[in-house]
Order: sequence, then structure tokens, then C-alpha cells
Amino acid sequence: MKNSTVLTIGGLDAEGRHGISADRSCLLSMGFKPINVVSGIFLESGEVAPIDAATVERQLRASADFKKIRGIKTALLATRENIEAVATFFEDHKTTLHNVVVDAFIEAEDETPILSSTAISLFKMRLLPLATLAVAYLSEAERLAGITVDKIDHMKEAAEAIRIYGPKMVLIRADRVIEDEMVDILYDGTEHQFLFTKTAMVGNHRLKRDAFAAAAAAYLTKGYRVKEAVESAKEFLLSARLLSQAEPA
Repeated sequence: MKNSTVLTIGGLDAEGRHGISADRSCLLSMGFKPINVVSGIFLESGEVAPIDAATVERQLRASADFKKIRGIKTALLATRENIEAVATFFEDHKTTLHNVVVDAFIEAEDETPILSSTAISLFKMRLLPLATLAVAYLSEAERLAGITVDKIDHMKEAAEAIRIYGPKMVLIRADRVIEDEMVDILYDGTEHQFLFTKTAMVGNHRLKRDAFAAAAAAYLTKGYRVKEAVESAKEFLLSARLLSQAEPA
């Protein structure tokens, strides 16, 4: 799978820390060829300036050769119209979709909503059914599932509620401590699997959400099972973090 192509859709960050810049850095370091579609621009204030849906669709048509693309990751889509455009494009190529990671990027790092309630409904009905793996952080899982999550059992309930919309597997990522634990839950419709976070990884996971989802898509492309892909993506981010800390200032 050397030099396999992974398509990512997300925001553009001028500082290169988030969005498709993080996707590119992650995928290139793993030996993958990234193709990126811009759906919005992150502004200094934390707001998002959306790219119009027609432009997003034109980017997809120009770059998305599904005969070559082996993995897909979607994150920030910014508007209901963009969700519809991406979902329609994917549905038109459904027979050739591979290893689709859908990151439920429905709010900013400070939990300020990005998507309207109608956009979230469309996201659940149109994009989630196409996902090999759907990823949601705690407050996003609350909005998708319509419940409050303050116990591990609530995380399990949220995963079950999201799974109803059709993704093959759901990952609820803990970005805060729940019942004295930092634990992610992976759900396949039958079993809840607990993935505990190492101490060195504790922090604001959302700062690295794009790289995590891109890495998960890359590992799926390599043929890893979903749980192995998730665990490998977490290890990849941990290794990258420790390496950057070891570099001289």
C-alpha cells in the first residue's frame, strides 16, 4: 500500500496546525499521498468562513479518482449545503468508496456550535451511513445522540444511538475525565470496547483531531481492523508528540 492515496476534506488553517494542513503532514509522514479538498477557512477568532458548496463539489470532481483513492477522511464541512454536496458525491461513487472515516466536526474546540440543527440532522442521515468509522468527541456525541454524557454508561448509550444511523463502527473520544477515567469507547453494534488513554496523551484531544482521523484512515487503508487502526493512530500521535518534545528548541 506504499504511496496509497487518501482523500481528506476539511478546513484550511493559515498557521498549519489544524485541518487539511495537519492531514497532509500526517499522511506524508506515513508514506501516503494526500489529496485535500477545502470546505472552509479557520479564522483567528475561532470562527469558520465556509467555502461554497459548488466549489467543494468542483474540487471533488477535479481530484477524487476513486479508482486510486484507498481511504477517505471528512472533518469540517461547515454548512448544510457542503454536507449535502459531499454526501451526494460519495453516494454517486458508493461502490468504490473505501475506508471512510467521518469525524463529526460539528463544533469548535471551545464547543461553540458550527453546524445548525438541520445541518446536523442531514449529517446523521446522509454521511454517517457511509462511514466505516464515525468519530465524535463527548459534547458532539451528546448533540448527535440527544443525551447528556457524564458517565461511562452514557458514552455507551451515545455510541449505540449514533450507530443507529448506519456507520459500521462508532468511536466516542473522551476529551475530559469521566468517572475518574480517560477512556474512549469503540462500538460495532454488538460490543463496547474500552480504549484507555495513556497519561502522556492527556490533554485537549481536539487540537489533534484532524491528524488522528487522517491517521486512522491511513491505517485502515493498510488493512488494519478498525480497533487496530484507532489504537495505532493514537500511538502515532503519541510518538509524534514525544518526538517534537525531544527536538532542540
